[in-house]
Amino acid sequence: MTDYMSAMLDELMGSARNANEGEKTDIDFTAPELCKDYLAAFCPNDIFRNTKNDMGYCTMKHDVNAKKRYEESSRRYRCGYEERFLNRVTELDRDVRRKIEKNEKRLVITQTSNEEETFGKLKESQDQKMNDLLKKIDEKMEEAEKAGGEGNVNLAQSLVQEADKLREERDQCDEEGRKLLERYHHLEDVANSLNKPMKVCQICGCFMLVNDAQSRIDDHFSGKLHIAYATIRDIIESLPKVLEEKKKEGAAGRAERDRSERDKEREKEKEKERDRERDQRDKDRDRRSSRGGGESSSRSDRDRDRRRSRSRDRRDRDRGSDRDRRDHRDSRGDRGGDRDRRDRSRDRR
Repeated sequence: MTDYMSAMLDELMGSARNANEGEKTDIDFTAPELCKDYLAAFCPNDIFRNTKNDMGYCTMKHDVNAKKRYEESSRRYRCGYEERFLNRVTELDRDVRRKIEKNEKRLVITQTSNEEETFGKLKESQDQKMNDLLKKIDEKMEEAEKAGGEGNVNLAQSLVQEADKLREERDQCDEEGRKLLERYHHLEDVANSLNKPMKVCQICGCFMLVNDAQSRIDDHFSGKLHIAYATIRDIIESLPKVLEEKKKEGAAGRAERDRSERDKEREKEKEKERDRERDQRDKDRDRRSSRGGGESSSRSDRDRDRRRSRSRDRRDRDRGSDRDRRDHRDSRGDRGGDRDRRDRSRDRR
């Protein structure tokens, strides 16, 4: 009762109804107290609320924010929630299909032109089954009595146990016959009161009048029970396709990641091979240098001296060019000074 009231309050006020103001109440979608059916799609307890098949309030929490985070998460379809949800709603669909089949058989009894004949055949089959069971029970008990008289106690006990199992089948057969008779009388009363043919809804299993008023048919199709089973039927058809697509996407993603990893490994191997070749060339060069000895050292010294000589010649040429430019500027300055002195002397005369 406490769980029922708690679930009802959660639905009315939210799962964070006991939290203090400003307190963070985010729940991870993997939390065990959350309803995983609600995260995957919907909770069957919700869609059957206030119907003939009311399951009561769900004992797990339904957190809207956690559901939103799960739907936006990259882990969606990877936690197994959808598979478990699909198993549950599939079982509910099996139940309603069994109900549809059962109700159709009930209609066969009352709506055929030879109702009494149909019921008579079913009753005759039931009676024959009962007689066969009674006969087998008597045979087993006679065999057990005979085995006991011969001192074969184990065989006698085994036969008695078989007779007990047959008695259980007899009781079950008797109960089926009684229910068959009750259904016949009930449907007969219904058919007689309505005086109209009936059919079974192939979605929810309820009885419907054939050629009923459209308004009543619309009311049935918009009823909560019918919508609940129609929703389940739709999800059973659509969800496996989604799961298969996600499975293929996951396989393709894994293949791409594997290919990328292989490419990286190949690139690493190539880099290692280049490093090995470079090290080998360095070793070969050092080995040749060590074999060459003084000759190689002398050749290296001559090359170094030659480079130094070229460098000195270049610097000398550069210094000579700078000196020529300075001399040229100085000579021009001297000529200009002489010309100024001659002009001043002419002015004095």
